[in-house]
Amino acid sequence: MSARLKNVEDRNLEQLARIVELESRVDRQGQSSAPSPVAEIDPAGESGFHVLDTGISPVLVSLDSTSQRADGSLVKLRVGNISAGDITGGTIRVLYGPRFDAQGAQDYSAWRAALRSKEQSIVMPLRSGSWTLVDLPLNSPPDRLGYLQVQIQSSRVSLNQTQ
Repeated sequence: MSARLKNVEDRNLEQLARIVELESRVDRQGQSSAPSPVAEIDPAGESGFHVLDTGISPVLVSLDSTSQRADGSLVKLRVGNISAGDITGGTIRVLYGPRFDAQGAQDYSAWRAALRSKEQSIVMPLRSGSWTLVDLPLNSPPDRLGYLQVQIQSSRVSLNQTQ
């Protein structure tokens, strides 16, 4: 009976690994399509961008760089405001932590529960038609930062008035 249970557990791990791989592929393929409320970014050097729905207007998000700080990492995101108005308020929420090991015996629920979170206000305007660098100081060193989920919620937009 225990050999049969082990076989079922092994198949479940294989299926979980396949699901994680497929979700990652779908996410990468959808990077330039319809806006999503969150972006999952690989801090190890992902290229490309994600389209995020901020509640007011879609924005583009990509990883610019990750560097060591005394108390963790500094992640720089490039946020592209593709709307005609400046986004002048809101919040950036991130979940971050080590990469999920889909090949190992790591429990997905335990991994997800162990992710750290951070929220910070958007303090500088995201200018229309422009990229803005946003600094995210995180309490995890770069070598332990394998997963980053980003969500941006806008609260204000500013439009130019014509005469």
